[in-house]
Amino acid sequence: MIFFKLAAFFFVGVSVQLLFAVQPLAAAEQLITAVFSPDHGNPGHHTFINTTPVAGYCLILPGQCAANGFSSVNFPVDFDASQGLDPLEALADRRKTAYMLIPSNFRNVTLTHDQTGQTSQVQWRISGFGGRYILSSGTWHGHLWGSAWVTAPSPCTYGGVGSGNATFYDYFWKVPQNATTACVKMPRVQIPAPFRYRNMNISYELHTPNPLGMEMGTYSGSITYGIGPGQDFDFGDIMLPSDDHITFNFKLTVNHLLRLEFAPGAQRAVLQPAQGWQGWLESGRTAPALFANHDFKVSSSGRFKVYLECQYGYAQTCGIRTSAQPQLTAGVDIHLTLPAGIAVESSGQPARRVPLLTGASNAVVFNTLSSQFDRKATLHYVVQSGSAEQMIKYPGSTFTGTATIIFDAHI
Repeated sequence: MIFFKLAAFFFVGVSVQLLFAVQPLAAAEQLITAVFSPDHGNPGHHTFINTTPVAGYCLILPGQCAANGFSSVNFPVDFDASQGLDPLEALADRRKTAYMLIPSNFRNVTLTHDQTGQTSQVQWRISGFGGRYILSSGTWHGHLWGSAWVTAPSPCTYGGVGSGNATFYDYFWKVPQNATTACVKMPRVQIPAPFRYRNMNISYELHTPNPLGMEMGTYSGSITYGIGPGQDFDFGDIMLPSDDHITFNFKLTVNHLLRLEFAPGAQRAVLQPAQGWQGWLESGRTAPALFANHDFKVSSSGRFKVYLECQYGYAQTCGIRTSAQPQLTAGVDIHLTLPAGIAVESSGQPARRVPLLTGASNAVVFNTLSSQFDRKATLHYVVQSGSAEQMIKYPGSTFTGTATIIFDAHI
């Protein structure tokens, strides 16, 4: 509460809502997660942190992934050859060998806030793939293919060293953006069935939106790819998938900060002339405007709105009254100044003495342009001279009233 003498009691309220949602995973699904939380030690940090657990190749060879600048997740689909691989058939039809066409173009994925319905977009693409091929019997891998499997066929490129034993080989290949042709390994000799792909995994690029323009809470969305001959993931006509589609589910969590800190006693504001009451009396001037300010600290990382609720309304602001004349209401204009880095959303202008109005429908929405921590802000209270002129007709009276100033992070 902020008290007025010749003014009123004002409450400051902060409404912040944390929203969480969990989506269950099913077969042929993979969850991609990222989180934004403001960092007091790095106010310029305005990006999501990828929190997706690493799996597959980068879990086995983390040093290779760090050196090549990517991370990997599971691609929970197995592939089994419907027949052995024959070099003569492969020469006649490349789709009858180790044929891999990967969708590597960027795609937009729309994410929806789980509570408010606000939407945002991420851009994502698959930038590499790998796994383990398994033979029916042991042999020298280089003898099978003419070149080491770690040597990626064009348009794929080297993704890190491979490893294995006599019957299996682990590998990873990068895929250039917008690749339209398959990466194909041609057998030099007969490779009998069963021939399998297991432990499949992919790497990806993920471009996330600016979290400062997003509402606090969880955003969810998904994208589905077809798997099989002629589909998004096309592994040729021999390698048959265990599922005909895969869905990547995305969950972005936005943890915004909105905190106000007032000094003890800040619930009381005493309105007086700029030169003080004694100075005004000595000046002999007509009724003065009355002023009070409250400095406070604000910490913010997202959008929020501010509006008033009043004990006594006066036009679209709050008022104060005295028991000596309860029919008289003197208006109190309330303005808000916020630090640089927080702007009025409607105009993009700095938040300097922004008038506050009553009711959520008249709320002023502010954008945090860069995360703010413990920055100075000010509430300004003014009774215009016209209202003060009416007030001084009741000498010795105390004008009081209560207002609530709502800072609401739920837009």
